[in-house]
Amino acid sequence: MILRHGNPVIVSRALKHFETLLTGNHDFIRCHKSYIVNLKHITEYIKADGGSLVVDKKHHVSVSPDKVDMVLKKAAQYL
Repeated sequence: MILRHGNPVIVSRALKHFETLLTGNHDFIRCHKSYIVNLKHITEYIKADGGSLVVDKKHHVSVSPDKVDMVLKKAAQYL
């Protein structure tokens, strides 16, 4: 897990646990089996190589091919 200030945190819970905790918070989206991102911090979408999000202008996060349409639709409200 990477926090807003950029420091990584090691957690011993499955990502599904955090996804469940964030249910109802529309600022977060699971864009990949390995990533949940805060939509408020997305600065760019890169279409190349299957698609990725740029978070806070420095972290590149992959987007699952089956989630691209949903991610783009939700991210459009924030970009």
